[in-house]
Amino acid sequence: MARPSTPPILTRLCTAASTNAQAAALRELKHEIIGTEQKKVAWIKLGLVPHLLQVLSAESTSKRSNPAAHAYRDDGSVSKDDTEDARLQATIIVGSLAHGGPAFVAPLLSVPIISALSTSLDPSTVSSRLLLETLRTLTIIAESLALTSPGSGLHQGALSDVLFSNAHVDRLRQILSQTSSKTIVQQQISLTSRLIAKLCRDERHRTSLSNSGVLEALGSRMAGFVVAMGYVLPEADHIARTSGNGRIPRPAPQSAELYPILEAVSSIIHDSKYRALQLFYSRDLMAVFPPSAVNSVRSRGSGPADGPEQSSTVNPLDSLLPPIPTAHHKSVSSRSTSFPSISAARDSSRGPSTKSRSSTGSPWSYDPHSYTVETSQHPIEADRPADDECPVVAWLICLIRSEYGLIRLMAASVLAELVRTGLVSKRRETLLAYGVIPILVSMLGEPAPLLKASHRYSPTNAAHWLDYKWAKERAPAIMAMLVTDCVELQKAAVDGKAIKKLAEMLKSTYEPIPERKQASAWTPMSETGSHPGDNQASSARRLGDPGLRAQLMHNLRVRESTLQGLASLAPFIDEYRKKIIDSGVTSFLLQSLKSWEDSSSGPATNGHASGDDAGHLTAPKGNPASVIVAACDLARTLSRSVSILRTSLIDSGVASPLFLLLRSSDIEVQIAATAALCNLILEFSPMREAIMQAGAMKVLCEHTQSPNPRLRLNATWALKHLVFFASQEVKFACLEELGQGGLLQLICGDSEETSSTGDSGNNVDDPMDMSGDIDNHKGGGAGEPAESIPDESWEPPILEREDTNGDEDREMKLDEPTSNAKDNNGSPHNQSHKSGTPHQQPNNKPFSPTTINAQLMALRDTELNPAKQSQRDALAIQEQGLDFIRNLINGPKSDEIIDKLITYFNGPDQLFAVLSSKLRRPSPSPGPITLQKPQPQLMWGSSETLTATLFILVHIAASAPRHRALLTAQTQLLKQLLPLFQHPSKNVRAPLVWLVINITWVDDQTDEAAAKARAAELKRLGYQPELEALLHDPELDVRERARTGLYQLR
Repeated sequence: MARPSTPPILTRLCTAASTNAQAAALRELKHEIIGTEQKKVAWIKLGLVPHLLQVLSAESTSKRSNPAAHAYRDDGSVSKDDTEDARLQATIIVGSLAHGGPAFVAPLLSVPIISALSTSLDPSTVSSRLLLETLRTLTIIAESLALTSPGSGLHQGALSDVLFSNAHVDRLRQILSQTSSKTIVQQQISLTSRLIAKLCRDERHRTSLSNSGVLEALGSRMAGFVVAMGYVLPEADHIARTSGNGRIPRPAPQSAELYPILEAVSSIIHDSKYRALQLFYSRDLMAVFPPSAVNSVRSRGSGPADGPEQSSTVNPLDSLLPPIPTAHHKSVSSRSTSFPSISAARDSSRGPSTKSRSSTGSPWSYDPHSYTVETSQHPIEADRPADDECPVVAWLICLIRSEYGLIRLMAASVLAELVRTGLVSKRRETLLAYGVIPILVSMLGEPAPLLKASHRYSPTNAAHWLDYKWAKERAPAIMAMLVTDCVELQKAAVDGKAIKKLAEMLKSTYEPIPERKQASAWTPMSETGSHPGDNQASSARRLGDPGLRAQLMHNLRVRESTLQGLASLAPFIDEYRKKIIDSGVTSFLLQSLKSWEDSSSGPATNGHASGDDAGHLTAPKGNPASVIVAACDLARTLSRSVSILRTSLIDSGVASPLFLLLRSSDIEVQIAATAALCNLILEFSPMREAIMQAGAMKVLCEHTQSPNPRLRLNATWALKHLVFFASQEVKFACLEELGQGGLLQLICGDSEETSSTGDSGNNVDDPMDMSGDIDNHKGGGAGEPAESIPDESWEPPILEREDTNGDEDREMKLDEPTSNAKDNNGSPHNQSHKSGTPHQQPNNKPFSPTTINAQLMALRDTELNPAKQSQRDALAIQEQGLDFIRNLINGPKSDEIIDKLITYFNGPDQLFAVLSSKLRRPSPSPGPITLQKPQPQLMWGSSETLTATLFILVHIAASAPRHRALLTAQTQLLKQLLPLFQHPSKNVRAPLVWLVINITWVDDQTDEAAAKARAAELKRLGYQPELEALLHDPELDVRERARTGLYQLR
């Protein structure tokens, strides 16, 4: 059979004598292949891709002669430059080919097509039409890359690494910073924002986008919508003009889209307080939401009877939000306590109009120059949002309640990121519970809430259908971010039947996808080459892996999102866990734990990819890593319930797939599976023996030597649970598996210096609850505080590398009482070193540029400094290593375990030296300079580290008399403990008293003389006055134990 002749179009394209003829050939080729898959396949195999690359790489002739020639081409018309016209046609052809799916993207990426397209992203040198088509083509490539199957070698990183590189990221900023109100420019801005949202998944890329000014440009776009909707704070214009920091930005034009801007912002600020504050402090957002406009507002009563005017920081945007009554206001009239419906809030004259965007329209129903809060008519919470909350938060809540569709959803996404980073006041929880969560729950799996009330949802409308699918994928995950750490928000979601909706959504993702067969046209060319008989075809002439069908990928995304949503609803309340089990999701949870690695053939596909039919998949087989991680999180949440652990989970056999995932090739899956396994190997778990027999101990000990700190943390946490109330044989086996080097690595890390610094940055409540009130006596008589059974409501956290600022907040909560500003000893607690927004700094001008820059630099160093991050990771792991030893030496025959432990440390002196290093106080860090007289204070390290170390000493003292003698001989160590009697945390003071009780305990008559000697040594060191001081401790447990300790000491 003769080879087919070369198509005339390709001949003209290859032999074109001018760029005009080349552009004409490309235009004809464009009309031929658009919408025809068979012709796309044929042209790929004919070698079209290298020719397209050559055209896209050609430099514009007018650009060479006059670089500024295109600076004024904003009308969207076709360029008169023939070279640019050819590039335009080639760009459209590349987009059409990429629309075919991953199979067509593979030959495109086999050549540097992305770099060639990126040269057309400069708005100052290319026409608006070429720039728009380039952005569309890149967006299509990004969407097709999202459909690639594992192992294909294609991923979105190939695109994001180029676009977010230093060579191109500034061009994205230039596109977003355009000031033209023309529709084509607004389309460019929207496409750029969507591209950022789709591709920004890596911390490197987020940092690059924030440092290059892209985040600030997005903030300016947000400010334009604030102006257009009329949400500018009162007096903002006057403050902007008088401060010299600029002026109110121009309102966003009618053709501008808000939701892509919000989506891009959400992806960039993800898990970063530093980047979120960068957004808040962007020039235009500060102009429309000036902090001084919030701070200058005064709250006063409505009449003389209300007393004199009182200063109170109030956000004027709160007047647009419904008042939330407190419990003692429930008897007030229904007008003031009833919560307005969503429609009522939307139609209220107090709310902004969404029908038109005018900079002259204002939502304020009062004189902005004489704003007051009528406290007699609005019985809102007495403690309004904290001073450090940016008005952006209130604006986002207004958007969620007044807008529709994707704007509402993306506003909730940005709000969830701000909640996650601690930039939303805790006082907002009630408003979020009643005003935001019900709206998000209504969007779970429902298409109607995506549209305006005047529009009717139509599943045949392509735009409606795509928006519905996209929102269905995102809504559960956004709700999960909001409710994860708040019981009140979880209750609001459960009361709105979120569990039922999420369970139905999860089940729907396992419904078979009907196979859609397509008739393929006959071609003389083979499937693997450009012509029959070609043994080797270049990668640019071959179709790639067909990838996944769009519907299957949609199901996988919904599956991941719903699993995250279910896991976020039940971390604390056992009743919610039982509701999840009763919803019938257990079998689907097990299926979600199956990876594609477990299937010999991977995802079952047939044929090449094409649009919505990217491969013909009859049934899903396995899950990607992201779905498995979400399933592990849900399994971990459900395993917190003892009753569910002993019934539903053991009946379903959840332990087997989790154990297999410990050996997964994906590190994130290993981390999540290790965390989920922690609760399954507790002493009361019926699956403990089976998991240990399968070899879990060996795998976990191997994971403690992993270079990944998150995996080491979870593996150490799991081992801590494994040896809890375990047999002596299991404990010895665990020590042998770890080895001497592994054990020392757990509690010492790479450098002993790290143990003497401050908080680890991962201060979480210990799931073992080992510092509670314990009154279990050793051997029926000794006053040893035995380990309590682990609290079922806690599990090992997954150490998030980015969430460093949230760790600082937890650090302050460790030693602070929740009811007042004093510590447990009644002394004022100094909070000047707590990082936060400038409102917390003792500065008369908290929003001066100097203060803002200093705060941002401090946060940046906290989040991005690799040395500090490594130190936090090491200290978090060492805390769990200490708890591992604490559980190891607790229980019957502990003296033999302690003897073995001493040999691992080459003698008791080395063991006590390591423990002494964990008690060492850090050097005080310099705080902010103030004019106030400095107050003396004690600087403490991590309370968890101190508590774990002290209980190791307690257990050693509760063992045999010879171990008490070894401990008493450590004079320097015992002196080092004395300052800790004044520690503000009860969890540190209580074990100190237990240590005295155990050291002075008398086992039998033969131990009386030795006990008196030990008591005398403690009195000589000064322990008696410290115990006497604890007789007035605010904690009852500490006072009672102090009495016992004094009785034995005397």
